[in-house]
This record gives sequence, structure tokens and C-alpha cells, in this order.
Amino acid sequence: MIHLESIVASAIILFVVVFGGYFGWKQWKNLRRLRVPAGLDADERRYQIRQSARRLATCVLMVALGAMIAGSYLTGLNNRASTLRQAEEDAANDAEATAARAAQRRYLNFLSIYWICALIMIFAMMCLALFDLLEIRRFGLRRLSQMRTEQHEAIIKEAANWRKRQEEQNGEQNGSQ
Repeated sequence: MIHLESIVASAIILFVVVFGGYFGWKQWKNLRRLRVPAGLDADERRYQIRQSARRLATCVLMVALGAMIAGSYLTGLNNRASTLRQAEEDAANDAEATAARAAQRRYLNFLSIYWICALIMIFAMMCLALFDLLEIRRFGLRRLSQMRTEQHEAIIKEAANWRKRQEEQNGEQNGSQ
């Protein structure tokens, strides 16, 4: 009988691996496209290369996390931990089980390290996503400032041209009087 836990784990694994793989492939293609400078200024090209690299790293972490989750279910790590926990409860008073307890503790330590690594991967993905958001904001604010400066310069130039035309019109009117 298929357990709900297996179905949910399979769905999570499938989602994480497919999502990470698809978007990783898209970011890889974007990085390859950005190798050739075509129509982008250096600042925007550098920004997009770094953004794609961050996103590709996040996708690689997602696929690795999916592989870790799949590995834990395929190798039966969690089932073995449950079995060990039950065996430890059954043999709590048995003096002969000390060697078995040491092996169980080593296995549980391994399992703890395994899942701590998975949590570190999740934390790294969250940090990369946060850094990506901060970089998007920083780049957007820098571009906005640049556009405001260009707009201000264009207004000043247009105002100077308008004054010059007004002076020329006033000079023509004064000359014809």
C-alpha cells in the first residue's frame, strides 16, 4: 500500500527537481547568450550575467536538494531511523545492546548531518534569493537615478533651446518695429 508520506515526498521531489532543472537550463542559456555583447551596455550586461549566475547556483542547489530527498527515500534512511528508534525503546534495559546502541547512535548522527546539510542548502537558496532581490533593487535604483539625471539634462537643454528661440523671435519682432 502506498503511504501518503511517499506520495507527498514524490511530489516534492518531482517539483523541486523539475523546477530547478528547467529554470537552471533557462539560466544556462541566458549565460551563453550574454557571452556575446549585443546591444547592452557594460553595466547592464554585468548585472544580467551575475543575476543569471546566482539563479543558476540556486537551481543547482534545488536539484541537489531534490536528489538528497530522493536519496533518503530510495535508500530507506528514514525507515531505518524509525526502526532503530523502536529497537532502542524495546531494548532500553538490555545490557547486551550497548554495542548496537553505539551503532545506532552513529547512524542517527549520520542522519542528523544528512538533514542538516539539506537545511543548509535550503538556507543557501534563501540567501541567494534575498541577495538577488537586493541586487535587483540596487540596480533599479541606480537606473532610476541615471534616467532622472538624463531627463533633467534633457529638460535643461530644451529650456535653453526654448529661451534661444524666444530671444530670436523677440529680436525679429524688435528689428521689424
